[in-house]
Amino acid sequence: MTPDYYELLGVKKSASAEEIRSAYKRLLRQAHPDTGGTSGLFIVIEQAWETLSDPARRASYDKERSRPGQSSSGSGSSDSAPSNHSDDFTRGYAEEAGRSRFREEQAQREREEARQRQYEHDRAAARERARQKKQYASEAARTERLRPYYDAVRKLSEKEKQLHFLGNVRLTYVLALHRAESSQYVVIFVIAALIALNAAFMIMGTATLTGFSYWFALVFNMVVIFLGSGVILVFVSAALLWLAKVAAPRRRNVSDTELQDEYLSAQSNG
Repeated sequence: MTPDYYELLGVKKSASAEEIRSAYKRLLRQAHPDTGGTSGLFIVIEQAWETLSDPARRASYDKERSRPGQSSSGSGSSDSAPSNHSDDFTRGYAEEAGRSRFREEQAQREREEARQRQYEHDRAAARERARQKKQYASEAARTERLRPYYDAVRKLSEKEKQLHFLGNVRLTYVLALHRAESSQYVVIFVIAALIALNAAFMIMGTATLTGFSYWFALVFNMVVIFLGSGVILVFVSAALLWLAKVAAPRRRNVSDTELQDEYLSAQSNG
């Protein structure tokens, strides 16, 4: 059945082209989706305008509507009530408009939910970036503060690192052992040389040799005494260092942070 475009536009069947144009523009503003209307209503009003604005199509439409079984009146007829078909059209149009509005409202809700999810996602990402930035800054500051500690640890041998980390011995104590072990051979050389020189002159002071024999004997005695005293001093020094390591004040349940803070505190106080 053909819909009643006159009833849809709210004009009489005998309405002029200007009246139809005015009714079309008024309804078009109301039915446009951007002003709160629906796409279904908008399309139907466009169809009504396209039909009634063209004289040839309007005449064909009026002829179709005047056939038996079609309503020739409605709100656009001044002498009869709307037909059953007009009621069906109005009811169908209302249902379509309701479905259209429901779909648009649902789409609007989905867009709002998507915007809200994106907003929450952006906020969470911003918080995570701020947290990471703060963490990186804190780690960088701590690394810079601990630089003297790390520089000192790098000087230690593997056994000395084990004494510090596994035995929880203070780093200042381990560094003292490290310095003593590093300089022991220089000290031993100097002491052995002094002993050898002093002892050789004491021995040669009582000798009756002269000339080349005297100097040969002096050098020989110095070498022998130097080597002998050096060997003895090496063993003594090694024994003392071993005893110092064995007697090192080992502790339990001391964290790396506490070891680091101990050394930095000793450095600042020293």
